Amino acid sequence: NLIKVVDFFVSLEQSFQSHFILMKKVLLFLFVALTAIGCFKEQEQESEESEELITLEQSHLSFPPEGGTAALKFYSKSAWNAGHSDINASKWCFLVPDSGDPGENEIIITVTPNDTPEARKTEIFIQSSYYKETEYISIEQEMLEGHINIKETSYIFPAEGGVATLIFSSNLGWSIQNESADGSWCSFNKSSGEAGDSEVEITASPNTGPESRSTKLILMNENRSAVEYITIEQYNESD
Repeated sequence: NLIKVVDFFVSLEQSFQSHFILMKKVLLFLFVALTAIGCFKEQEQESEESEELITLEQSHLSFPPEGGTAALKFYSKSAWNAGHSDINASKWCFLVPDSGDPGENEIIITVTPNDTPEARKTEIFIQSSYYKETEYISIEQEMLEGHINIKETSYIFPAEGGVATLIFSSNLGWSIQNESADGSWCSFNKSSGEAGDSEVEITASPNTGPESRSTKLILMNENRSAVEYITIEQYNESD
């Protein structure tokens, strides 16, 4: 009986060792399998994150001072929307459409003439759905060079004063002012106007002083890229 008991425990130990070895192999297999699955998912996630949702044909557009229209083409893998980084730019830079579906797309960008004193720039964006990706496009526009064509730049008035007509044309809005604070004796009927052909009446009051007098008028367009000076002279009573 003792021998049987010993044989039983020996058999039990051998069975336990066999199961233990099998369990180690199973656990090792599970560990290797789970590690492989984790690496695969991580690589898949990195691949998805690095994949571009929006592909632009260009990221910079330049416009002449006169303005114009350009087509921005791009491909999007999701629905998208577009807008201005600076909301103030929406007054001179227009986007149509400003949203769309996945696939090949085109935004028509229209820029108005630049009559400001300097070149201007802005940035527009195209954003994929759920804000997963945003692409930026820079927009630049040069300043419109002004031109003033003036008929005469010098006027002489007699001592008793008088009225003369300044005739000119400007491709931009314009303004006129007296260069000297002492030139109040020389006035004009309007101080600004729109682009095109214009006329300004210049009035010189009587000169009762002992000397001749002179002043200058400054005629400039609204972005100050063109400036003309008009010389005004007036005799005294003894001349």
